[in-house]
Amino acid sequence: MKSDLLAYLLAVMTGDASKSGDAQSRFASMNIDLQLSKKQPTNERFGNFVCMCVNSLGIGIHRIADKQPTGATRYGRAPSPAYRWISERSPLFAWMFNVGLGLQWNQTTSYDQIHVEWIFSTPRSFRLRFIQGLSDSDATVKPSEVVITSVPNANLVTELLQSLGMTTAHTIREEGKELRTMVNRRQSATLPVFNEFVMSYRYHKMLGHKPN
Repeated sequence: MKSDLLAYLLAVMTGDASKSGDAQSRFASMNIDLQLSKKQPTNERFGNFVCMCVNSLGIGIHRIADKQPTGATRYGRAPSPAYRWISERSPLFAWMFNVGLGLQWNQTTSYDQIHVEWIFSTPRSFRLRFIQGLSDSDATVKPSEVVITSVPNANLVTELLQSLGMTTAHTIREEGKELRTMVNRRQSATLPVFNEFVMSYRYHKMLGHKPN
């Protein structure tokens, strides 16, 4: 169970969670700042599940005041505050970022490809939870497909889905760039590509249900 929660958390660090940290000659630490729109009530359940993942590592994380719309989001058609959680700083997060995801301190998950070749030798459940963490963070459910957007890592996501038996998974390229991964919606439900405990609005949409 702990290894599955670790896989899910690694994926969330790749997707939704922002990371802040510092590197010194003998020590490095990092914390997680998770912000999820209140437009989707199931995001609160998603955030609480991430908290459980963090707590399973023996690290504290707590809900703080909602973040109010700022910048350009204030002038949108329907500006919405965001649920927000912040963790304690820990060297373990820095290790997960640097060793687990294979990123350097001056890199970001938004623009730099993660290096997780080791994940293909992990048990099926570990790869499944990693995919679910990515999907719960950055996927869109369309009438016939689920689209996972992880621009620097689209081909990696495709290969991971294929390793889990998703034969319809394929990478979409535009102007030579790997932008997103698509998988048949009906097949994605058999995995499932979204976490069945979080039961996000995306999970319900994939199954054609209304979220609880």
